[in-house]
Amino acid sequence: MKFNFSRTIAPILLCLFALAAASFATTVKINPLNEPNGLAVDALGNLWVANTGDNNVVVFKPSYTQTTAETITAGISHPVGLAIDPLGNLWVANYDQSNGGSQGSITEYTAGVQDDPVITDGVSFPEGLAIDGAGNIWVQNGGNNVTVYAQPVLTHAGVPTLVQTFGLTGPIYGIAVSQGTIGWGTASTVLFGSTTTAIGSNNPEGLLARTESPTEDMPLAIATDASGNFYIANYNGQVNVLHTNNSQTTLVDLKFSPAGIAIDNVRGRVYISNFNGNSIAVYSTAGVLLHTIQ
Repeated sequence: MKFNFSRTIAPILLCLFALAAASFATTVKINPLNEPNGLAVDALGNLWVANTGDNNVVVFKPSYTQTTAETITAGISHPVGLAIDPLGNLWVANYDQSNGGSQGSITEYTAGVQDDPVITDGVSFPEGLAIDGAGNIWVQNGGNNVTVYAQPVLTHAGVPTLVQTFGLTGPIYGIAVSQGTIGWGTASTVLFGSTTTAIGSNNPEGLLARTESPTEDMPLAIATDASGNFYIANYNGQVNVLHTNNSQTTLVDLKFSPAGIAIDNVRGRVYISNFNGNSIAVYSTAGVLLHTIQ
């Protein structure tokens, strides 16, 4: 009988190719970032990312490696903003209907596990979060207003209570707080003021007693460092630093519009999320590119 080599070997080669392809597929690194948005750095230097496109929150170690076991999905619905409170708990702004909130919710997590306090009162498509030293939670709601919540969760005494609403004229972009100063972005500048004055304000527009930074190009995201400096990430890609003496310097000119920004004070890092590029740029506080997470 004549041996047909091609007919015999072809199925074998196909099987081997399929096995190799399957093995290769399991070893290829898949980018865990999908439309990364708001960022937060905890006391250990871990970077938390509101991964909007995958509807979860992912975490990276200071070595830039992902800790997949700590990925948060419970209670998450279109996450946009993140913040760490004085106790190290993570708070997430969920833009979509979630946790009983028809227009979004604010959820808290301890060691990656969702806690009972869920904020829905006054929440309207929340985007940005900031938490002051007293534990008050500041929420930027869909560019429409800013709401402030007293923070009984420092003692886990109950759901944070709505204590103030700032109805501002025009859109709001980004929010951050440091050393008793709150700042949020408008269409072309950042407004600053005292957190205590703001909460007690009776101003009809809800604006603070404030100073204004030099004109910005639509500040999309704001963060602060331990010294009280504000890092302002603008739509045009320029990231400026407004120092405590009111002087301003440019950290870097990006080639993308940043979605989120966070500071690692211990390591001197500035994390900036690229929503459309599915990546996070890591710069030193001197403006040197250190790494790209993708």
